[in-house]
Parts: sequence; structure tokens; C-alpha cells
Amino acid sequence: MVLGREIFDSGRYLIDIEGGRFVPVTRTREPPGVRLPLTEERGIRQLPVVVDDLAPTVADFDLGNGSEVLIGRDYAVATGLLDRHPVIGTRPGGGIGGALDRDLIVLDRLTLAGRSFPSVEAAVDATATATPVNVGVAVLRHFIITVDFPEDTVWLQAR
Repeated sequence: MVLGREIFDSGRYLIDIEGGRFVPVTRTREPPGVRLPLTEERGIRQLPVVVDDLAPTVADFDLGNGSEVLIGRDYAVATGLLDRHPVIGTRPGGGIGGALDRDLIVLDRLTLAGRSFPSVEAAVDATATATPVNVGVAVLRHFIITVDFPEDTVWLQAR
């Protein structure tokens, strides 16, 4: 199912990828989970993550990304990720800009909402619009998500 941005802009929703649920929820009580701020760049909501032992950075909150974590090439070069993690192969990828091949690396860990994911396969996004990190379904499926775009907030409850 594809939901438009206008749905998310209209309220607070519980998203349970593993359970196949998407339901509106009330704002009368605090949802369970770790509360994180959402910021926005180029119309994409972002949340804080930590890659390996680096300083926190922003990651696109991308429910449309059904593949691996994406790491922006500029971020990977600036932080030395490509020096520390050898390329293990390539994988076809794409999106709005079309198909392309991406280098694959394995991060030591990705930490989101206090939960660390070890040995995370990540594709290096060399496009000009790449953000530092993009987390999609591969990571987000491990949480029950409550998202509130109007309040610029997301709650992630570990499964």
C-alpha cells in the first residue's frame, strides 16, 4: 500500500510493519517507546541516529525504503567510514532518479532510539541529494512506531 504524505501530515498514527497495522491514535496520552524529534529537509522527515562510534547525525525516516540502510557518500568520506569498512560488493538500487549500482559496506553498528543493530549492511548512496543516513523498513520493522508529523515527533518502541 502507498500512502500519501497528506495522510501523515493530518495526525498521529501507529505503524506496526511486522503486524501489518496502520491506525490513527489519540493525542490524549503519550505513546510508548523512545520519543525522538523529527526534523525536515527537502520534504523528508529525519530523526537522529548514531553510526558506529560517530557523533549523532540525521537519518531520513523512509517507510518507502524497502532495502538496506543507505549511507550518503559525502558523509561516508567525511567520517572515514569508507576507510574503515571495505566495500563487500554492489547491489542494484534506485528510486525517483532511476536505477543504479551501489557499493555495499557493513557498519559495525547502527543505533536508533537506544537500540543498537550490529553488523548492518549499508549501501553507499552517491547521488547529489543523499543525506548522511536513510533508514527504512529493514530497521524500522524492529519497532512499533507512533508518528506525529504535525508535532514533529516519533516514538519508537522496540519489538
